[in-house]
Amino acid sequence: MSIVNEVRSILKIVYKDPIQNLMGRHDPVFRNIRKEVWRGRELRYANIYSRSPAVASNHDVSSQIARNAGTRNAEWVVPLDERQLFADTVVTQKQILASKDRSGAYQAIGQNLMFGSMSGLRRVAARLFYGKGFGEFGTVQAGTQLNNSLTMAPLNLGSNTITMSRAAVAGIDVGVQFQFADGATGLPAANASVNVVTNIASAPASMGFPAGTCIVTFNATAADTPATGQMMVYLGNHNGTVSNPGEICAPHGLAALFPSVPSERGSVLYGVDRGIYPDRLSGRFVDDSGLAAASNTKVATVTRCFSEVRQAGAEPSVIVLSTNDYLAIYNEIFAQGGNAGNMRFMQDTKTDPRGNKLTFGPQEYAFAMATSWLERVVDTPFLEDGTFYVLTQEDLFIPTYSNWSPVDTNNGVDNNAPGRGEDPLAESDRSEDAMRVNIDDIFTVEPSQGSPDGTAVSVTASLFYDLCAFNPANHGVGRFPGAVGATGMSAAKAKV
Repeated sequence: MSIVNEVRSILKIVYKDPIQNLMGRHDPVFRNIRKEVWRGRELRYANIYSRSPAVASNHDVSSQIARNAGTRNAEWVVPLDERQLFADTVVTQKQILASKDRSGAYQAIGQNLMFGSMSGLRRVAARLFYGKGFGEFGTVQAGTQLNNSLTMAPLNLGSNTITMSRAAVAGIDVGVQFQFADGATGLPAANASVNVVTNIASAPASMGFPAGTCIVTFNATAADTPATGQMMVYLGNHNGTVSNPGEICAPHGLAALFPSVPSERGSVLYGVDRGIYPDRLSGRFVDDSGLAAASNTKVATVTRCFSEVRQAGAEPSVIVLSTNDYLAIYNEIFAQGGNAGNMRFMQDTKTDPRGNKLTFGPQEYAFAMATSWLERVVDTPFLEDGTFYVLTQEDLFIPTYSNWSPVDTNNGVDNNAPGRGEDPLAESDRSEDAMRVNIDDIFTVEPSQGSPDGTAVSVTASLFYDLCAFNPANHGVGRFPGAVGATGMSAAKAKV
């Protein structure tokens, strides 16, 4: 044996401690929505959507009207036992024993698997938070049309390949299984192809798509040609089987509560016919998608929607934008006369001992309306380009059977404020705490099917929940000039 090999025989492989998280941030808005534990089969609440019409200068007239019509109330009936989300992890006894201490693994396999499982749960839940309640993460658009890009010449991507927007990709990962489903019901056809994501790569800038667009490759179990308007849904979005689809059981999202498609704003939700007064029962709506993006600003659209919500009597607390739209608004503000011409948009409202100070960083700009300041303008990777929401967060809530503390644990950007909070990729002072699992009542541990490597256990995280708004009129949804796609969730079409 040479001296080189002799030396190599006594050396060991050393891993830098701890393991790093490369999966990026989760959604700050969804994390901060109030979760309320309820029991029972359904939750009911009511709100007034129309005042009494019995007002007149002639008492005979007003009393006659009152006998036939009065104040109108809507009663919402939320089934608590229909919507749910699960995440599973299987670990064998051999894996646990082999990684018990640092001589065997740079991290315990159980911790690693649970961290990945919980991250997947949070990311899927965040994507569904902006969905319509069908368990969808994208919608097929015509040709290669994607979000705000122009329709391009057909791309030769090949079979089992599709271009997806940043928001669609944020809700999936390698190994995720999905199906193409009906655009109206969210249900896949019987025995529809089950597709497994095998590769995700950034789309070249030469393709002309918005930033964040990716080319996704997948394996398919059957030949299929996705049609325009079909949804891409997570496998298991219903309570049936692949051969016999059942009822949708994925939680509702903001696109269900506050639709941005005119034809959906009068739909029935939780037993309420919202077509009677959509602006009060489906949220305020500003649709500028028919305006030319080149001659109309996103700032004007947001300001109009914010004004609508304010006039409804609300104190909106957050504006939620896609990452690309956030940057576009920032550029619009600075393009209008430079810093000096835009101080009305950019102001730090914090108290400073040296007096009020003006800032010009994107992390601290705010929209003002009347005497109310809106300090939180949040960008998220889970919302499609072209759509935005003006929300009153204290009015939103998630009724649930489950304790959400493990899911709400910060695992990304703290309040999405640059320069604040901990670095999401920073190393822990105590390496053993880097990915500590927070066990709570959402977890169930039970024996799993045996394997050649011995017995195994299955850990299931179970979330039983839905999304509600006590007063939909306290929220608004808008579509920016030039926005493409009727649903606000897009992906280019390719043959499977």
